[in-house]
Amino acid sequence: MTAKHNSYYSPFIETPWTAFLAGIHRDTDALGQLIVAYWQPVYAFLRRRGFSRPDAEDLVQAFFARVIEQTELLKRADPGKGRFRTFLLTLLKRYVRDERALRQGRFERELVEWNALWESASGAHEPVAASQETPEECFMRAYAQGVLERAWGRFQQRATQAGHPEWAKALQRRQEISGRPSYEQLGAALGLSKGGFKNALARGKALYKRTLLEEVRNTLGSSLNAEEEVRELLRYA
Repeated sequence: MTAKHNSYYSPFIETPWTAFLAGIHRDTDALGQLIVAYWQPVYAFLRRRGFSRPDAEDLVQAFFARVIEQTELLKRADPGKGRFRTFLLTLLKRYVRDERALRQGRFERELVEWNALWESASGAHEPVAASQETPEECFMRAYAQGVLERAWGRFQQRATQAGHPEWAKALQRRQEISGRPSYEQLGAALGLSKGGFKNALARGKALYKRTLLEEVRNTLGSSLNAEEEVRELLRYA
């Protein structure tokens, strides 16, 4: 369930709906955070639709810019009605169908430093899809990975701030080791006793679960179940 945190993902966003609706007030800082957090699923969708890497990079920027400039659309967005990922994907598919958008070419006003963003990704997140995977499934896979990575990064920060970085280390260690090694073996690598490792692992699991549910809950409408959404995302992780 864990994921390694990558520097190109943004810090925890209070809620993507808040950042998105900030477009009404032209809050570029909030919008920049949103783009940093969600460019990867948008990019994965575009690449799977057959766009070249340079074209997909341009279209990611142009997509977010075009959407936030449509203030009437933003005002109609209702966080209580559903998942943020569904809303984002609907807008993206509508955008791709718009031939005028596809003829825009390079979009000049950058809302984030794309070059720095891409360099920090180190090319490792160029979408790799199964031969039968649809653009929508590519979007979901990248979206799920982003949610898990942001939750993992925030979990590590929380564990460290609580004075217990070993919680994150124990959970990561258990995820990395296959088979059924003993707690003595797992703890030895971290300088922990059997009891110490067992306690750190239990505390780490509990904190990570709370953090992941918070991350997911902030992308959902009030009527949707966060644990069900986590199960759905893990299908693509």
